[in-house]
Amino acid sequence: EDNASIVSWSPDGKDFRVHKQSLFVEKVLPRYFSQTKYRSFQRQLNHYGFDRILKGPYEGGYRHPDFVKDDPIRCRSMRRLK
Repeated sequence: EDNASIVSWSPDGKDFRVHKQSLFVEKVLPRYFSQTKYRSFQRQLNHYGFDRILKGPYEGGYRHPDFVKDDPIRCRSMRRLK
């Protein structure tokens, strides 16, 4: 199963959404993050200023102004919030 069926960008590339939480924890987290639990991953998103999308077509996704598809340089300015 490819990662796009587990987690993907929205069509506008400004947010992402996890579609299959258990597979995300099993396959994606160990490869790219130091977390082993989904709740820990969500906590890290909050610490870095990501917003959860609560309404609309991208409901359930996460957004950050400096985390944008096809613009990896922008994420270098992201910092953990105090």
